Amino acid sequence: MENKEIRMIEDVVKITDKLEAQVKRGKASFDYFVISYASLSTFSAVVVSVLEIRWFYKVALIFIIAFFLFYLCFFNNRFRNKIVGIMSKSQDKIEKY
Repeated sequence: MENKEIRMIEDVVKITDKLEAQVKRGKASFDYFVISYASLSTFSAVVVSVLEIRWFYKVALIFIIAFFLFYLCFFNNRFRNKIVGIMSKSQDKIEKY
């Protein structure tokens, strides 16, 4: 039997290697972002409006939440991928009767 050297995966693949991809979203997935932003901001505005705090705190809180939701829905890649994944799963669901 020959004496073969066993190599570890760290010897073959450098830890600093990255896998990068670019995706240009289509109109359908961009519509998902708009729908998600509209529904989440409406829901959060309703929740904030029933809180028993002063009106200027409500207005400030609604603007802050709207800003963060805008960032999440239109600029955060992970959140955008989650939105597309949820919408795709719901469209691919087979209903049994």
